[in-house]
Amino acid sequence: MCIRDSHCRSPCGILVNKISTKQRVDDLPTQKVADGNGNPVMVSAVLNYRVSDSKRALMNVQNVHTFVSTNAQATLKQTVGRYSYDQLKSVAETVNEEMRTTLQSLVQCAGIEVNSIRLNDLSYAPEVAASMLKIQQARALIQARELIVEGAVRISQDAVLRLEESDAVQLDAATKAKIVTNILTVTCGESNAVPTVSLQT
Repeated sequence: MCIRDSHCRSPCGILVNKISTKQRVDDLPTQKVADGNGNPVMVSAVLNYRVSDSKRALMNVQNVHTFVSTNAQATLKQTVGRYSYDQLKSVAETVNEEMRTTLQSLVQCAGIEVNSIRLNDLSYAPEVAASMLKIQQARALIQARELIVEGAVRISQDAVLRLEESDAVQLDAATKAKIVTNILTVTCGESNAVPTVSLQT
């Protein structure tokens, strides 16, 4: 109802924008990234965030979810590029927190609260996967050999020491060297040991 000598009109043509403040989970698509050593790796991540300030989300960016996703993918790429593949595996929690902190600073202007961004899939790119697997196997073999040799040396030293302390036999330098050689050969060799009996008197 309009009062005489007053003006009024119906509210029409008003655009109402709505935005959800519920928690949102996005799967960032797998992308190829060069790690800290320059090796191509395939990596993806899971992003958890929510709109904490709807006014800033509507006023400062055109599409808040596209804005967050684009910045998240850029953050993922930049962060992974600072670590080697082995580091990404061993210090994943550190990498995740670094990504979250970096992304939060980028999307703060849009009223976004980043709860977490975590590495999901991580593997070498197909073109280098076979070669990198061989390198990993070679490193594991070297480490195993070093451990075996270290243990064999300790065993041989302990065996000679115990024989000397028991006074059961007298060991000269040549005998000690022979005992050590035999133990190292048996312990470090890949084939089964074959016992032999000396016929010398």
